[in-house]
Amino acid sequence: MGRVFLGHWQGENVAIKACNTASVAFSEAEFRYELALMSTLSHENLLSCLAADVTGSTYFMLLPFQGTTNLDLHFHLHFHFHLHHRRHSN
Repeated sequence: MGRVFLGHWQGENVAIKACNTASVAFSEAEFRYELALMSTLSHENLLSCLAADVTGSTYFMLLPFQGTTNLDLHFHLHFHFHLHHRRHSN
């Protein structure tokens, strides 16, 4: 749900996740749940929400920018590397 854009906030690159509330794919409950998790959980492998806006026709979250690759590709490459490394190191 939503689209992610590169932006700048307080002198840093950030990822901006924007969701159009008029979209049939939009779920306010899902957005608020994701926002609550990203605002309260703290772990080195989780992104923390830097700021958010849940007013108007577009809701958004600001997240730390993690590079130019998408998360699916990052997970696939990381997971594949660990499986390959594990098979060849035994």
